[in-house]
Amino acid sequence: MTRRLWTAEEVIHDGRFLNIDPDDDIAREEGARTMGGTYSQDFRTMIDSVAAAGTAADVTATLCSFYDAGARHFIFLPATAGADPGPVLDRLFAEVVPRAA
Repeated sequence: MTRRLWTAEEVIHDGRFLNIDPDDDIAREEGARTMGGTYSQDFRTMIDSVAAAGTAADVTATLCSFYDAGARHFIFLPATAGADPGPVLDRLFAEVVPRAA
């Protein structure tokens, strides 16, 4: 059986840990704690490289940069360090999506 490689048009997605908070330090800290618990590492120094975390404006800019690079499908995992993910998802749809549209 021949393995077919995916084309760029077929593989244009981005999986991203996500936290949105008016206080960008809180968003980044909760995101880093979530990822650190999942992968048993300290993610505080690399959170901006591996997650969309910060204020709604920060997250919008991050997601737009991935869109500009070709991503067309986004998969989000709320990274709330065990807190209710509802507020993060509410901010995503109320504050980020309208700005990115």
